[in-house]
Amino acid sequence: MNPEKNKQILADISELYNKLENDAKSVEYMQKYVDTGDVTLQDYFILSNRYKNLGLTLPEGSPERVEAANNGIKYIDLALESAANKGPLFRNKATLLMVRDGANNTPELIETYQAMIAAYDEDPENINKYAEAYKTAYTRMGSYYMGLEDKDKAREYFQKVLEIDPDYAPVKKVLSEL
Repeated sequence: MNPEKNKQILADISELYNKLENDAKSVEYMQKYVDTGDVTLQDYFILSNRYKNLGLTLPEGSPERVEAANNGIKYIDLALESAANKGPLFRNKATLLMVRDGANNTPELIETYQAMIAAYDEDPENINKYAEAYKTAYTRMGSYYMGLEDKDKAREYFQKVLEIDPDYAPVKKVLSEL
């Protein structure tokens, strides 16, 4: 009854709705929890994920989907301000950008992937630990530069994909056509 005194219950209710896949209610309660103040980086990350999940349930290109993604980006950006390990946060931001912008490889998406890779590169083990994230980023970056008709830059990023996964057929095919 008194959220100031028992605010953790708001996050707990959000988690229950999340498990029930009721994304709108999950966002609603996690937002109420965050709005009470005195929250952690993890709370911002959770709220951004709740918005991402909500956005994915909404029609592509709809104003509601864009709004959900923008809200998620807002909270990821707040988390990035104080995070030590920024790689996963940039990865989440990239996903939110794709929820918002669809399949478009925007400059903002490419910059986010570059920041993600820079953060992950701080630990050489991450190339193995986060191989799928690297592959996705390099593939998107290669496609972006291909769209700009910068074949050398596109080839560079597609080659990085093959360094991680030498048998990745889609990229092998694209490279053979460049």
